[in-house]
Amino acid sequence: MSLVPDRDAVESQRNDSTFATLHDELVWRGLIHVSTDEKALSAALAGDPIAFYCGFDPTAPSLHLGNLVQLLVMRRLQLAGHRPLALVGGSTGLIGDPKPTAERVLNEPATVEEWVSRLGRQIERFLAFEGNNGATLVNNLDWTKDLSAIDFLRDVGKYYRVGTMIKKDAVSATQFRRGNFVHGVFLPNSAGYGLFALVRTVRLRFTNGWL
Repeated sequence: MSLVPDRDAVESQRNDSTFATLHDELVWRGLIHVSTDEKALSAALAGDPIAFYCGFDPTAPSLHLGNLVQLLVMRRLQLAGHRPLALVGGSTGLIGDPKPTAERVLNEPATVEEWVSRLGRQIERFLAFEGNNGATLVNNLDWTKDLSAIDFLRDVGKYYRVGTMIKKDAVSATQFRRGNFVHGVFLPNSAGYGLFALVRTVRLRFTNGWL
């Protein structure tokens, strides 16, 4: 049996009305791992519509089962009136996926471009792209491809403290491998710049809680 819904099935979906709030349903389903402020998060989900994003890195030609959980959460938020932004990392995908036990694989640009397209087509089958809160597919390569290394270091890199970054487990555990350190420092910089670009272009709203 296919895990991918057809378009009619997507359009007929509804959240479970037996829960008092969307937050309650997400907690019951074990879909909230950690939050800086659960009350604020619950209020944000129950309030006016917000734009939110979830990222998918094209490090393979297909999404995997873990991505299904992300997509189902995105769809539940969309059914509650919020607007999803599905970000496929065409830029970060070119840097490769950091691993603590192996060298990162740097795929050819044409390969990453093809995988971005494939992931986008898969994502489109789980979300609704019409209406006031229709989903939007975005690619972070769109706002980094025209940046030179000098431009990035001058206009973006100056806001990041290297000492702070290398204290993070996500950086220190994976990046101190031969030939990988510069990649590892660039990756969080690129992610941070991506958030800035989303805020600037689509009015992405932040709360002090996250899923």
